[in-house]
Amino acid sequence: LAHFAEWCKWDGVMAQDKLWRAAIYQNDDTLFQWTIKAIEDQCPSPQVLKCWRLIENATCPVCRAAGCSLKHILVGCNSALKQDRYTWRHDSILLDIYRAVREAVNRGRARLKQGMVEKPHQTSFVSNGLLSPVGPVNSSQAARATKSKKVHATSSPQKALFEQSDDWTVQFDLGVPEDGQMKNQPFPAHIAAVAKRPDGLMYSDKLKKLVYIELTSPWEENMKKWHFTKFDKYRKDGIHSIEGWTVIPLCVEVGARGQTNHTWQEMCKALGFKRSVNRALRKRVVDTARRCSYFLWLNRKCKEWCHPKLMGLK
Repeated sequence: LAHFAEWCKWDGVMAQDKLWRAAIYQNDDTLFQWTIKAIEDQCPSPQVLKCWRLIENATCPVCRAAGCSLKHILVGCNSALKQDRYTWRHDSILLDIYRAVREAVNRGRARLKQGMVEKPHQTSFVSNGLLSPVGPVNSSQAARATKSKKVHATSSPQKALFEQSDDWTVQFDLGVPEDGQMKNQPFPAHIAAVAKRPDGLMYSDKLKKLVYIELTSPWEENMKKWHFTKFDKYRKDGIHSIEGWTVIPLCVEVGARGQTNHTWQEMCKALGFKRSVNRALRKRVVDTARRCSYFLWLNRKCKEWCHPKLMGLK
């Protein structure tokens, strides 16, 4: 375990199915095989090849750093970071989340416009009159009393986040001009004066409510560390305490090998995603993270970066 099975040290990562059924029925299982090797840290990185005594030098072909492991290739190469290789994977994952948020906002706006309201939940209970002063009544008496004295109480369910107003504005740090999304947009000036802004902003001026999403795609072992680092960063910047506004911070992590933790469930719950939407989005995000990391792996010996389009963009 000193060289392999690093996943034994993952902290807080949600247990996930390795999709054996999907691997059996898909046409190309190359990505699946690489994912299993990556989780077990058995990909032939320079450090692993040196451990197997197949090579003597384990330096990184891109930045010439010593000890070029899979972790170094996927998240730790300074040259790859400057070339925006990791930003490409990060933004590809963020694009999937943005599309899900955009769809939820449009659905909520349409439901408000059409006057669609969730049916109230109905709760049935029996009044205290069914109980005898000296004890419970017998079963036949209880049955007759239930028919005549059953009381129905209705409770209005809480509306989903994006169904509470029709003026939600969505801003993501993505280059999607057709949707009006641009990179490096400033934080909305009418809300607060903040130097740095999170990856995704959703705000309603009517409700005075702000939701932000900060995405990180770290090595799975460091998920908890980066969660608190990003959370504290925006707390110190003052975003969490904007006067007159209710702020919902959502720092979410999707590992470089496609693993998620409890922050994913918290994000989907806060955004009002249904279980089916949560499941479908998580599957897309996991697939995107793994495909991007696999592409980074294939380019591990290339010193130049080709700057491909984001995954999912035509």
